[in-house]
Amino acid sequence: MSLFLKDDSIQIREVWNDNLEEEMDLIRDVVDDFPYVAMDTEFPGIVVRPVGTFKSNADYHYETLKTNVNILKMIQLGLTFSNEQGNLPTCGTDKYCIWQFNFREFDVNSDIFALDSIELLKQSGIDLVKNTQDGIDSKRFAELLMSSGIVLNENVHWVTFHSGYDFGYLLKLLTCQNLPDSQTDFFKLINVYFPTVYDIKHLMKFCNSLHGGLNKLAELLEVERVGICHQAGSDSLLTSCTFRKLKENFFVGPLQKYSGVLYGLGVENGQICPLSTNPINLVKTLCYSPPARMDNSSDEESEISESEIDVYYVKPYELLKNGEYKVKVKDTFRCPFCSGKKKQHYKYKELLAHASGVAKGSSSRSAKQKANHFALAKYMENELAGDADVPRPQIPSSSSKQSQAVVDDIYVWPWMGIVIDPVRRTDNKNLLLDSAYWLKKLTRFNPLEVKTLWLEQDSVVAVIPQFNSGWSGFKSATELEKEYEIRGCGRKDWIDKRGDWRSKAYGWCARADDYNSQGSIAEYLSKVGKLRSFSDISKEEIQNKNIVVDDLANKIAMKNEDLNKVQFKCNENAISLRRVLIEKGELDRVYKEETKKMQEFSRENINRIFREKERLTNELEAKMNNLKVWSKQLDKKQALTELERQKLDEDKKKSDVMNSSLQLASQEQKNTDDRVLRLVEEHKRKKEETLNKILQLEKELDSKQKLQMEIQELKGKLKVMKHEDEDDEGIKKKMKKMKEQLEDKCSELQDLEETNSALMVKERQSNDEILEAREFLTTELRELLSDRTIIRVKRIGELEEKPFMTACKQRFTVEEAQVQYAMLCSKWQENLKDPAWHPFKHVGTGEKKKEVVDEEDEQIKSLREEWGEEVKNAVKTALEELNEFNPSGRYSVPVLWNSKQGRKATLKEVIDYMTQQIKTLKRKRP
Repeated sequence: MSLFLKDDSIQIREVWNDNLEEEMDLIRDVVDDFPYVAMDTEFPGIVVRPVGTFKSNADYHYETLKTNVNILKMIQLGLTFSNEQGNLPTCGTDKYCIWQFNFREFDVNSDIFALDSIELLKQSGIDLVKNTQDGIDSKRFAELLMSSGIVLNENVHWVTFHSGYDFGYLLKLLTCQNLPDSQTDFFKLINVYFPTVYDIKHLMKFCNSLHGGLNKLAELLEVERVGICHQAGSDSLLTSCTFRKLKENFFVGPLQKYSGVLYGLGVENGQICPLSTNPINLVKTLCYSPPARMDNSSDEESEISESEIDVYYVKPYELLKNGEYKVKVKDTFRCPFCSGKKKQHYKYKELLAHASGVAKGSSSRSAKQKANHFALAKYMENELAGDADVPRPQIPSSSSKQSQAVVDDIYVWPWMGIVIDPVRRTDNKNLLLDSAYWLKKLTRFNPLEVKTLWLEQDSVVAVIPQFNSGWSGFKSATELEKEYEIRGCGRKDWIDKRGDWRSKAYGWCARADDYNSQGSIAEYLSKVGKLRSFSDISKEEIQNKNIVVDDLANKIAMKNEDLNKVQFKCNENAISLRRVLIEKGELDRVYKEETKKMQEFSRENINRIFREKERLTNELEAKMNNLKVWSKQLDKKQALTELERQKLDEDKKKSDVMNSSLQLASQEQKNTDDRVLRLVEEHKRKKEETLNKILQLEKELDSKQKLQMEIQELKGKLKVMKHEDEDDEGIKKKMKKMKEQLEDKCSELQDLEETNSALMVKERQSNDEILEAREFLTTELRELLSDRTIIRVKRIGELEEKPFMTACKQRFTVEEAQVQYAMLCSKWQENLKDPAWHPFKHVGTGEKKKEVVDEEDEQIKSLREEWGEEVKNAVKTALEELNEFNPSGRYSVPVLWNSKQGRKATLKEVIDYMTQQIKTLKRKRP
């Protein structure tokens, strides 16, 4: 399987409580053939730090791990299985299978967690609510894991990245207990449950060019991620692929000697290795830690603080002394902690200055980098002080076997050769003078170009191939010369011209003798080349390379400086972002509190208004009573003057007329109420009669069906008896009796059918009366009921005017809005009546199939784009009402409407409402 996986070739199998056993069965089937298990977990972060005095960093880190694992709960576990070649299992499918287990124990509403960790998990797509509802029971998972063959198996190799917390949560899950108090007991359990463990973070210590967390390492090794970062399944797959790439590129043979180490805990093969000989007092404040990343795979550096640099440098110093890190390479020095970042060739003083500068460096450097460079500076001062002022390296000659005479020769440069080919009678002179012919013939020597010359004096073709100006060109020229010398056709042989010299070609490397001779060859050599000694060319090559090296070193240093600035700026931005997020959270909290206060104030204000309204109502009633009393007192007073008596008479006449009018109106209202009440009671009575008739009809129908079944049963029995022994007198009597019963049943059935027909006629008449009553109530109650009552008369299919008026007011002036609103309402009311416009579509299937408004209709889309969503919804509502209540006519009809529930009111609801209103009026009437 290729390390460059594609998303569509991978299936991350989500494991929940309902498919746990099925997936564990698959894992049992693949573990023997795919014994490498890459593992990653997701958990709620790091929330507490321990208090006390610790002997070493390892003790402090283990205490932190133990404390957090004991109080927190695992959220996800990812497992990726592979074999020795790196292939993944397919489980009978066309995709590679990865497993992601989701656990239910963590509850974001009640459990403790690091806020940034949980926010990061949510952003990564983990649904914590779904985990709580559908997640795996960890105890059941532990039982299945113990019997799966993955744990307690020496043939299974566990692959992780900085996995102390990962194994901590797994041990807690498998043992159903808190972690041991000591590291020694912790690693004893790991050796039992996970005999072979590889921590990639530990393996990186033996690959000097690698650094960073899992994502950074994968990027350096060109391993692409499949899936979502910070989800356990995707992280475990990335861990597996990165392990394979790391093993292929940096390690030869088995990795057994690197197993059994968890990075950061200072433990190797189950034995605790102290990081220094002196105890360290690490006094920390017990508190919730700053927001921490929950995924150890993402940690970029070791967890050492600035105050621990003077202690931590001891370990890298010992590694430098033991030769684990190479500093001196031949005559130059290199920094083993900056591979790939800084220049590789330093002078002694340059490297010492570099190491000292980083050890004292800026805040952009991590504490681990400072400790490593501090150890390098100490090592150079104590161990390499005698190697100062080493000269710059010299580039060796192309071949150590060349004699001093060859080195001292003067050559034509760029490197050239000379080939002399005498022309015989059978030879094609034009072909021999073709440069392309010789370029192809001499291709084994890799010439850049070929020049051919005709030497009239000797009737020969002179071929001058030109080679690369570098050392590869010199090698090609000397190989050409050696080939011809071996055949006895060198320069000396050409000068001597012994024997049958015209039957063979001659060749050699162009030197000073050829350059200074007479003839066309010398003219061409002096034109395109110049004489250079071997030592001059070597010195110039070294100078050019040194210039390039220095230039590249300066560029790398500048780039690294820029990188440090960018990293520092990035850290500043991260801190600022975190501060902004904290401030945002505080603002959200304050906003919620203020909103709550405003809501409480609003409720109190509403209650106060209601109380004030009630008080004013009481005062008004009291004043009205006072006015009545005052009116009675006025009636009793006698007019002192004629004018007063006349005025009093006029007032009495007006009062009498008004009282008469009020009495007539009251009497009319009373008569109307009585008529409505009688009508309501009459309809209520008829409705009850109709319901009783329907119930009776249903009972009759049940009796009829039962009677029909009995008749069919009797007929069946008669048919059976006809086929039995006809001479049997008992059977004949029984058949006769059954025939009589059958005739009685048929007669009874006929009576029931007649009764049923009569009841159906009465039911139809009752339904007609109910429809007439509904129409009568709709007509009569239209004036009595308003739009604000619970039961009202509504014209179905009429447009609601408010959205149209609101939309017009937003676009036009007040006067123009009135005109535009009226035109727009009229236009769309006419559109609703148009039977040719049918903007509906069918959704659902079978009994659930229904007709709804098609919002993709051109007119509706145009209306929404031009006038907005509220106007479109008003038209949509009118269409739905017309389609439900009057689909054939497409015009508005009045119906009794239940405003409270937003639907057509039943006749019972109307009668109950009117009865209640009449009773209320009777109670209020004096």
